Amino acid sequence: MKQLPTLCDEARCTQCEACLSACAHGALRFERDERGSARPVVDAARCVGCGLCERSCPVLRRPAAGEEPRVLALYSNDRATVRSSSSGGVFTELARLTIERGGSVFGVVSDGGGARYAVARTMAEVEPMKGSKYVQAAAVGCYRQARRELAAGRPVLFTGTPCQTAALRSFLGADRPGLLTCEVVCHGAPPREVHERCLRLAGFDPAQVAEVSFRNTRAWNYVTKVRLRDGRVRGLFHAPDIYMKLFMRKLTYKPACYACPFAQVPRYADFTIGDFWGIRPSATFRPNPSGTSVLLLNTARAREAFGAVAARFTAEERQLDEAVPNNPNLVRPTALPEGRDALMADLFSMEHDALVTKWRLGNTLRNYVGHYLRKLKS
Repeated sequence: MKQLPTLCDEARCTQCEACLSACAHGALRFERDERGSARPVVDAARCVGCGLCERSCPVLRRPAAGEEPRVLALYSNDRATVRSSSSGGVFTELARLTIERGGSVFGVVSDGGGARYAVARTMAEVEPMKGSKYVQAAAVGCYRQARRELAAGRPVLFTGTPCQTAALRSFLGADRPGLLTCEVVCHGAPPREVHERCLRLAGFDPAQVAEVSFRNTRAWNYVTKVRLRDGRVRGLFHAPDIYMKLFMRKLTYKPACYACPFAQVPRYADFTIGDFWGIRPSATFRPNPSGTSVLLLNTARAREAFGAVAARFTAEERQLDEAVPNNPNLVRPTALPEGRDALMADLFSMEHDALVTKWRLGNTLRNYVGHYLRKLKS
């Protein structure tokens, strides 16, 4: 008699979609509500009881953690790379190394009102992967494709959130030669449904949205712009930008994000990258005002790969304690904020003006001063 798998409930499911990718029998689906809460559901008639879905879940079967990390502050020596990146251009240089070695880069691209994984084999295809996407990325299919690339002998750089990079490792079952994983420092990821709802409240039809940019790559700050399918581009500052205000207040992440098992040291990816917020200059290192990254080398594979590109960076070794105060998710998950459930209920039931008033989402004088100062810098 077959035994059905026991998978994550809504409170623990990261929506990484590894279990969906592992099932070859179409026996799994995600049940989602309008707010983006989701959980995998087993079709007993199709399930053969193989257990691959359970073994592929990084929450249920966590992959091996790395070592004590080596911590770097750095930025690319190529000014154009820094200017086109969210921070110091680390992802671009790692992607360039992978492609120079004949490999494939897996990263997240904008997809209308959301985001999805794509694969790049040229630097032109890497371009849409640059920049932060503060929304859960659809991942179905990417794990299988990465496995095929590795089986064909091609190096793979897989970038994403900590849960999704861990998901690939759990999906593969063992670390494969040629694989490098690179996670971002993640506060938490709102589901696509939350982002689409905020776009509607701002007056956009998500079906007409081609791309959303959340970061100003010229001034190292958050400035959301929406590019429509007809080519028009609109900034959301004056809307106001409800989505990013709620994101920064940590009110819209998936339930699992508030108890993330991957927000700790040692880390589970080869590389961890983020902004080195608050970094101070030293006698031998001056931060780049256009963006300076923190990079954690968590494994021997990461140290070897970075050695191949180290000459492309201005870098200095720093202590983890310097990075943690402004990147607390390196060592712990985001705490569940008071009022999160009430906000989510209001977000999907209230109209724009009422929501902005109740949750004090309008722009303040400080917001306006900062906004126009950043425009001058850019």
